[in-house]
Amino acid sequence: MTDKAVARHGYRVLKDGRPVGVVTSGSYGPSVDRYVAMAYAETALAAVDTTLDVEIRGQAKAARIVRTPFYPSKVKKG
Repeated sequence: MTDKAVARHGYRVLKDGRPVGVVTSGSYGPSVDRYVAMAYAETALAAVDTTLDVEIRGQAKAARIVRTPFYPSKVKKG
C-alpha cells in the first residue's frame, strides 16, 4: 500500500475507478514497516510498479504492485 491503509480480504482492487481485482489477504508487514497485501488483478495490470487503488470503506487508497517476497533478502555468507 502506498497510502497508510490496511487492505483486507475481499476488498476491491480498482484502476481508474473500475474494478479489476480483489484482495486475498492483507496486514501490516513489520519486516518492511509497511501495510502489504496480496490480490488477484487483471493480467494486463499485474506488472511490477503498476499503480492501482484498493477500495477501503468507500474510499480509493493508493497501492503499487511490487515483487514478492515483500521482506528484504539477506545475503548468506560462507
